[in-house]
Amino acid sequence: MKILYIGSLTKGTALHRMWALQRLGHHVIPFNVDSYENVGSVISQKLMRRTLLGRRIRNLNHDLGVMATGSEFDLVWFDKAQTVWPETVKRVSERQITTIHYSSDLPSSVRGDPGWRLFRKAIPHYHNLVTPSKGHFDLYRSLGAQSVVRMPFSFEPTLHFANPKGTVPDDLIYDATFIGTPYEHRPEFLIRLATEFNLRIKVFGDLWERHLSARQMKLLKVEPGCYEERYRESIWNSKICLGFVTHAMQHESARRWSEITACGGFLLGERTREAEQWFKPGVEAEFFSDINECAKKINFYLQNPRQRQQIAQAGMQKTHKFRSNDAVMAEVLAATTKG
Repeated sequence: MKILYIGSLTKGTALHRMWALQRLGHHVIPFNVDSYENVGSVISQKLMRRTLLGRRIRNLNHDLGVMATGSEFDLVWFDKAQTVWPETVKRVSERQITTIHYSSDLPSSVRGDPGWRLFRKAIPHYHNLVTPSKGHFDLYRSLGAQSVVRMPFSFEPTLHFANPKGTVPDDLIYDATFIGTPYEHRPEFLIRLATEFNLRIKVFGDLWERHLSARQMKLLKVEPGCYEERYRESIWNSKICLGFVTHAMQHESARRWSEITACGGFLLGERTREAEQWFKPGVEAEFFSDINECAKKINFYLQNPRQRQQIAQAGMQKTHKFRSNDAVMAEVLAATTKG
């Protein structure tokens, strides 16, 4: 198919999903919203995202409308299109071009995220809304969605793969690592693991200084967020990778779970119904329901490296078989198009 792909395509998961469509053999034309949204001062960018008004948004929608309707596309894929007007989506959809919108985020401000006003109004005009979480279905339908399709969290095979050199010496790797943001109960949970259970926890992520004292930052050995090669190497260098779900987003799994296991990491994730449908507990990954179970399993698997490595290997095989970007994108296209 000939596909117009709209999203933040300088880096990140939207770019990875576009790569998958290209690997699947489709002719993909990129439309990078970063060239409109990420220009000007930081203050002006924040103001634009909060108000969704201004010249840059007008230019984006004008250029997008011209491109989408001026060529014979089979499909237009919108990736978290918060700055696209409802009228723009309607104009494209009425040309009998299949329109798909994907976002992993719940389109509301429950987490304090601004910028959903235009998208919520555009929902009835998309042919298909794609989300990784069934918890989003009811909201989408209440806002007039024509079709809602689930696409589970996935990984990018060109970036997320096992260490070709095998494991690294124990004295060079972290006991338990968390990579991510300090949403919800995570800061308190990790501090308790370090203080009450005397565990060595390592954190990679941004914004932690807003939630932790200088002493706590040092205790958790917090470093800035890591991406691409450094992200992969952080997983390789971790005996145990902790994983939480974002409850405010109504998720029952997390994107990092697919990336951790794809890199050959040992996943110790927050237990949910979906988690135990994805991985066999104790065979392909491990899960916890509370801090006591989490601490107990960290201690157990630190003392049993062979069992830990067997589980990580089985988890990697499961993830590579079912959760690559290529596999999940192909399934979504089969469910939403005739091509």
